[in-house]
Amino acid sequence: MARVSRKKRTTLPVSVVSAAKVNHSSGVIQTALYARLSVEQDDNDTIQNQVALLQNYIKEHEDLGAYRIYTDNGFTGTNFNRPAFQEMMQEVQSGTIRCVVVKDLSRLGRNFIETGYMIETLFPKLNVRLISINDHYDSLRNADLSDISVPVRNMVNELYAKDVSRKICASNEARRRSGNYTIEKCIYGYQVDKDSNQFIINPETAPIVVMIFRWFIDGVQSSEIAKRLNALNIETPKEYKYRNEFGAPLEKKQYWDSGKVRSILTKEAYTGDRFLGTRRNRLYKNQHKQEWLPKEAWTVYEDDHPPLVSREDMDTAMSIIRDQRQKLRAAKQVTDSIPQNREGLFSNLVYCKKCGILMYHQILKYPDGRIKPEGHTYDCRGRAQIDDRRGCGLRIKEGYLQSLVAGQVQLLINNVIDQEAAIRNIKAAADDRNPLYSLRRAIRDLKDQIDECDNNNLMIYEDLTSGILDQQDFSELRKSYQAERADLEVKLVRTQKELQEKEKSYQKIRQLAKKLKPYTEHLALTRELVDMLIDRIEVDEDLNVEIHFKCADVYKGALTDSRAGENT
Repeated sequence: MARVSRKKRTTLPVSVVSAAKVNHSSGVIQTALYARLSVEQDDNDTIQNQVALLQNYIKEHEDLGAYRIYTDNGFTGTNFNRPAFQEMMQEVQSGTIRCVVVKDLSRLGRNFIETGYMIETLFPKLNVRLISINDHYDSLRNADLSDISVPVRNMVNELYAKDVSRKICASNEARRRSGNYTIEKCIYGYQVDKDSNQFIINPETAPIVVMIFRWFIDGVQSSEIAKRLNALNIETPKEYKYRNEFGAPLEKKQYWDSGKVRSILTKEAYTGDRFLGTRRNRLYKNQHKQEWLPKEAWTVYEDDHPPLVSREDMDTAMSIIRDQRQKLRAAKQVTDSIPQNREGLFSNLVYCKKCGILMYHQILKYPDGRIKPEGHTYDCRGRAQIDDRRGCGLRIKEGYLQSLVAGQVQLLINNVIDQEAAIRNIKAAADDRNPLYSLRRAIRDLKDQIDECDNNNLMIYEDLTSGILDQQDFSELRKSYQAERADLEVKLVRTQKELQEKEKSYQKIRQLAKKLKPYTEHLALTRELVDMLIDRIEVDEDLNVEIHFKCADVYKGALTDSRAGENT
């Protein structure tokens, strides 16, 4: 048999318990009694009978006196996603429980690989004893650990679960074909009459379905229909279901969109026909995957309930949808064949100031794939404080945005070039008009003053030894000179740091000016230039644009120094 990797296990996380957590000194073992009744079980066994069997076993074994009962009623054994089982395993892994007792191994689980892993690897690794009463299995006995019948039983248990699942599916299929099938889910626009097991018209939602079909047949696009429904503050099918069937609203408000509208337009049950067996569910191993079956495999009951839409209107709506899909596929083929730059000039840079989120770059095209004259746009898909429709609706054309950004970028380039020239003039001056010159002179003066303090300290020491100063005067003067020297050192470090920052700022200005000089005569916005200069662009609801430049802090200091130098 092929080995199955255990790296992908998620249902049974392994956390090895150290020996210190398990108290072996006590004669009584902390025990868990686990009982499970599956929804697939069809015998007279009950949770109460299982618990009674387990308790009687405990009474006969004094070393298993302390116990706690865990029960999962109505949970399949083909997976371990059971609340009581998960709670028990947390206690097992924490070292609280050292023994698990079950009626038989199938109560523990019917998954051959996972159950075998738990019995053969997990429980021994955690030093936990496992007892299966009906299987006469006790992991404390070495003979049981190596008993080949244990994995065979697990395999049989899994095959049993698979067989029961198959029988349930066959039973449901027979009930569908005979018409004896209980309606479990309601369709938006209807409600279920439980006495007759039939769909009846819902007076609250049926008019909405009729209105959607009428709008669509009259030529209104599904996206526009969604906007109208949001503007009318009509609940989505899911919102309506939660409020009326579950008695509680959704945690987050939903909005109509094109997909929700089309799901109604393509639901043929609105013609009065009832469709069963449209999808196949994977019940085995709790795999809830569904697959659509071909239409010829469906079970159809015509004129089963009152129609909301005529067959002619349904055919018209489906025909429109098919035509739209064909046009979209044709347009995609044409678009894919046209070489074009799909990325906008300002992609990932434009933000909606109202919603605070990145605006979506979109290319506007004709159905044949050609780009419209307005070309690229940036749309906000956030909701901000809008309650009556999806999205805040903010849109700005890239052409308009490009003209605004180009003007600001040109001003920035001119400013940087001017600052670079001003800095060259400033640095050429050997007086106070040059901030670097002033800072270097200040540094020299501070060093001279520090040297003077050191000389003074030396002189008062000589005066002390020669008797000119007594000890008290010497101490006071020495303390004064030391304080003065400390203050001068702080000023020196601050001035040196200011000089380094100023030189670094000038160097950045020179480097930036060198990069931008090619754009002084003819500015052509490129993605490279935009990425080099712009950090983000914010657009408000009045289409006012605020540009945040990456280099703004680079030339601000230099700008101040150059203007100060010019005014000196």
